[in-house]
Amino acid sequence: MDHDNGMWEQKWVIGNWKMNGRLQNNNALMHRFRILPTAERVLIGLAAPTVYLLQLHNAMQIVLSNRILTCAQDVSRFPNNGAYTGEVSAEMLADIGTDIVLIGHSERSLYFGEKRKSTVRKWKMSSTSA
Repeated sequence: MDHDNGMWEQKWVIGNWKMNGRLQNNNALMHRFRILPTAERVLIGLAAPTVYLLQLHNAMQIVLSNRILTCAQDVSRFPNNGAYTGEVSAEMLADIGTDIVLIGHSERSLYFGEKRKSTVRKWKMSSTSA
């Protein structure tokens, strides 16, 4: 994503799907976002579960009025590839067109025991990925 386009001067609205969604229902939901009226100086994103990110990314390519960013809900703290079952690297997320990753969500700490050190590693992995 181009960070020089004034994104930091905009309001951000990112809808987090949490652990919700099904292929067919997602299409109807995403259609509603494609026909939103133009939102000036607002960055809009949708954070879908990993299994639906490619579906989301592809659907948002035909948005009529606003660019809607594809957002991941989490990223691995491990670099590149490796024997990390269930993990998704920043490179993998970039490969399918992910624009933003949510890092440091309170639920990750509450339910999965993630600490600040892990969050910092995730940030580093994300910030060095394309």
